[in-house]
Amino acid sequence: MAASFYFCRVESVFDESDGLRIKVRIPTIDPNERADPYLERVPYAFPLLPKHLHVNPRVGEMVLVFLQNPSAPKGGRFFIGPIISQQYMLDYDPFNYSAQVLTDGSQIGNALPIPISNPENAGSIPDRNDIAIQGRQNCEVVLKPSELRLRCGFKAMPNAEDPSKRLLNNAVSPAYIQMKYRRSFSEGRNFRDESDRFNSEINIVADRINILSHESPTYFNLADREELISKEELKKIYELAHPLPYGDKLIELLSEVIRILRTHTHPFPMIPPALNASDNKVLDTDLSTLLSKSIRIN
Repeated sequence: MAASFYFCRVESVFDESDGLRIKVRIPTIDPNERADPYLERVPYAFPLLPKHLHVNPRVGEMVLVFLQNPSAPKGGRFFIGPIISQQYMLDYDPFNYSAQVLTDGSQIGNALPIPISNPENAGSIPDRNDIAIQGRQNCEVVLKPSELRLRCGFKAMPNAEDPSKRLLNNAVSPAYIQMKYRRSFSEGRNFRDESDRFNSEINIVADRINILSHESPTYFNLADREELISKEELKKIYELAHPLPYGDKLIELLSEVIRILRTHTHPFPMIPPALNASDNKVLDTDLSTLLSKSIRIN
């Protein structure tokens, strides 16, 4: 009996019904490129993954194709893929390379070094026990025990021509949202100090952070069909959105101003108050230093 599954190269991702079907040529079954250059006699292969999980192979990548009925190879076909050989190749993994690394065919090439063998890759690869959804290049969602990470830009050179450099960690400017839960209720609430007082926390980290609302007096278009926020609108946000003040610094300044108002003296009526050097330093404060340059709201 003929095999019921095959490693195949993706030949076309065009689907006239937009059902995310693809076409592959199964050796010994489908006509070759010369006999059928436009794949007209090659049947579609339907994705086995549900469309709720949007992962599609690219032309030239490898997929695993299943035949519904091996004795009727022109009948139902299904596929899983793309088959990615190593973390280095998430963006695009050519069929020949994947075949060389993962299957029992001729070993023309060798696999790249194990990613964790380079300490500079640490932090760019999900741990073996994590559950993760990884993008093609530089974004991912990672589920750790009692922790969720939504990350973007954590790889320094995801498009490097040398694949072995694509997982180098970006420790300078990654953007991420980190949600953590520290303990279960059964562990009690005996706190060592104020910083240990909370069970849950969210950390939002980036070079620039914009906290924006659709219903704000300072309006921005936050629903661009393609980008959500267009480059033009982002420029407006940088120019018109309001910088957040440093709350503790603002309170410190206001407290000093209140002290000066309550304690100032006048040598004589209708003469300016007598202020000492400390008072003048407070009143000469550059108010712009109280504003964050990287966090804005509308």
